Formats: sequence, C-alpha cells, structure tokens
Amino acid sequence: CQKLFPPHRHIYNETNYALPEQRVHRANVARALETFDADGDPTNFVHAYMQRMASNAHLDSPVLSRSPELSTYRKDNTTTLRWATLFLADNQQTQDTLREEVHRVVGKERLPALSDKSKMVYAQATILEVQRLANIIRLNGLRKTHKPTKLAGHTLPADMTIHADIHYVMWND
Repeated sequence: CQKLFPPHRHIYNETNYALPEQRVHRANVARALETFDADGDPTNFVHAYMQRMASNAHLDSPVLSRSPELSTYRKDNTTTLRWATLFLADNQQTQDTLREEVHRVVGKERLPALSDKSKMVYAQATILEVQRLANIIRLNGLRKTHKPTKLAGHTLPADMTIHADIHYVMWND
C-alpha cells in the first residue's frame, strides 16, 4: 500500500513544481518587505497585509511565506482578467476611456501604484463591472451567526447558517 499511496510529505520534494514556485513567491515577498513602511501608505498587497496584521491578532503570517494559500486568488484573478479582455475587446469606447485615465494618472513611464487607486475612478468602476458581469463565484461561502443578529428588520437566531446565491444580487434579473 505504501508504494501506491506514499506519505504526503514525499509528494512535495525538491523535484516537485510547488517548491520552485514557493521560492519565487518568497523572494517577491522579501523584495516587497524591503520597502515596507509601517506608518506609510501601502503600495502593494504585502505592505497592506503587514499593516493589517499589526492591528489584528487573528491574522496569520504564513500566507506571505507560502504560495498555495494564494493559488485560489491567482485563479480568480486570471479568470477575471480573461473576462475583462473579452468585455473590453467588445467595447472600444470603454477601452479608450480607460486608457486615457491610466495615461493621465499613471503616465507611460511607470507602473500603477496603490496610491493611484483613488485617482482612477473609471478604472475602479470598470473592474467592479467586469467582476459583476463575469460572476466567477456564483455561490458565496457559508456564513454562520454567532449571536442573534438583526438583518433588514428580521432577527436571525444564533448558530444559523446562511448561504447566499450572489448570482441574483450581481445580475439583478
């Protein structure tokens, strides 16, 4: 049985694809941490995460050192970008307006920074609209009340499980 189903610790060894990916991820995080300023505005995800961790004892830091925890987010981002490409290919006016805003705020000589976000209202609206239309996560995760909770005039009892089908909220049809 050991030959058919080896212990899981042997599945991810030096020859496996996961470890090189983790090394790249750790190097990227380390590079981002070199410019981290706890009191400044975050300029990337790592900075924002580190600032949030400082104010919340319930957050755990391994997410910055291991990439498998982020694989779901990468897949969601990839799918969202594919949908964005499709939607933008079909709407030249949106492309032109988005390009004009990016060139006006960011310019052509540098990459966008997190500090640019508040100045790029059209880009934010475009991203939210792509996420709404693409609707890549039709069913939201289960939630549970920990105490009696009032919601829209209704009282939900403690330990009630709530499951939202966000498709109907996103499309409103």
